[in-house]
Amino acid sequence: MDVNVVVFILGCVVVAASLLYSVYANKNMSDDSYLSSTSETQHNNAINNLNKKYTNELDILKKEIYLIKNELSTVLEILNTNLLTATLEEVSPELKGDKSRETISSFSNILNYSKFVSKNKDIIDRYKSSKSIEEIAKELNKSITEVEMVVKLIK
Repeated sequence: MDVNVVVFILGCVVVAASLLYSVYANKNMSDDSYLSSTSETQHNNAINNLNKKYTNELDILKKEIYLIKNELSTVLEILNTNLLTATLEEVSPELKGDKSRETISSFSNILNYSKFVSKNKDIIDRYKSSKSIEEIAKELNKSITEVEMVVKLIK
């Protein structure tokens, strides 16, 4: 073999060995820093995702609590009126039968009626105190037709 070829091959081996060493050394360093930055980034992303998830769930729960609170206040208004018990006494013969569908529908009618009465209590009270429809409408700042409809529905 020629000396030039041997020197050339030896030079290539030295260059290749130094390149492999530098690549291997950088790979180990970058892997450690990459792993630490990656795990930190993944950890932060996981925390952010959990925060978003729980924030959304909390918002949904707050909305549901608000709706339940409104429904409970409506039920309390209905229960505070004595019309519910009076109406239940009138309907009680129907409730004693095996007509479950009629029971459910009559109970929902009772609740709707009680709700209607509680919302229009001021009109009903004034009408029972023998005031005219026009006077009631003027006092409550409502239309005469609205007061007439409430009075007709109560009769």
